[in-house]
Amino acid sequence: MNDRLDEAALRSGPYGATVELHASLGSTSDRARQLIEQGAALPALVVADQQTAGRGRGANRWWSSPGALTLSVALDTEALGLSRERYGLVSIATAVAVIDAVRETAGVAAVLKWPNDVLIGGRKLAGVLVESLSRERLVIGVGLNVANRFNSAPAEIRARAVSLVEYGTPPRQAVLVALLRALDERLAQIAAGDASPIEAARGACVLTGKVVTLRDGERVVTGECRGIADEGALQLRTDSGITSYYAGTIEHAVENV
Repeated sequence: MNDRLDEAALRSGPYGATVELHASLGSTSDRARQLIEQGAALPALVVADQQTAGRGRGANRWWSSPGALTLSVALDTEALGLSRERYGLVSIATAVAVIDAVRETAGVAAVLKWPNDVLIGGRKLAGVLVESLSRERLVIGVGLNVANRFNSAPAEIRARAVSLVEYGTPPRQAVLVALLRALDERLAQIAAGDASPIEAARGACVLTGKVVTLRDGERVVTGECRGIADEGALQLRTDSGITSYYAGTIEHAVENV
């Protein structure tokens, strides 16, 4: 791959206290956790051209191939001024930052599938996974399809994934720099109690108005999506009224008729 990332430029950015670039890595988030345990300077950025054991939500795995951006950021939330009460907004703020960066660098309007997927044309462009550790530490993982293709991907991934390569392929460096800048801005906003990330998420939420089925462990509920609440929960209207759901996986979504 000749689309190399500029480590020196990344070190001068908002997450440049520790920067690691890898050709291949099992999991950028696992490596970010190791850096925290080793006492590395934070914030830390770990990027891999290819991830072989990337994690998604629950038991899911993130499939990646060369040309994607797979990265994790390790944060000291105390230094950021982010209280634990607002940790639940980090995933949504990160997804909004991805949408911001895609719009800026590729000129494409992506949407949010609550809680952590970014889509274009109904296909998955990016996923976000946030892990909370002890001692005010967070690891934010992002997988974003930029210049990668899916020729060697499993059939189910080929059917539901999309890459920016279909829209002109902005350089990975430009996308990464834009993403980190947007992430820094969006995290600062939620730390300050600014509602802008939630307002942006509401505007981008592809589920609003649809009838969705949400699974959270053994609990399954179907209702009309009424959007995203101030604290980041998904609101569903059922025969029992409107209820907020703070976790879960959307298994099905159809237009409300």
